[in-house]
Amino acid sequence: GTLSVNNVENPAWTGGLDILRGTVATNRETGFGTGPISLAAGKVVWSGANTATWTVPNDLTIAAASGPAYGEINVDNASGTVAAPFTVNFTGAPFPS
Repeated sequence: GTLSVNNVENPAWTGGLDILRGTVATNRETGFGTGPISLAAGKVVWSGANTATWTVPNDLTIAAASGPAYGEINVDNASGTVAAPFTVNFTGAPFPS
């Protein structure tokens, strides 16, 4: 399934997201708060618009307790007509390399 956290900024929420499977999506820069995001199997989506530049502070981890982990990080320019870049800068710790 899909959990959408739309139309609200959550900069004060420092909890995290632990995604075992499915999709979480937001259309706000701090829609997921500032806590860590962990993916075992699933997708995280940030949807913005033309000319927007977002700084996403979340630490991202793609790992499973057992077996392989499958994670997708998706940045989507959701403008009707893409006329300029939608830029996202990730400043949290990256998933293990």
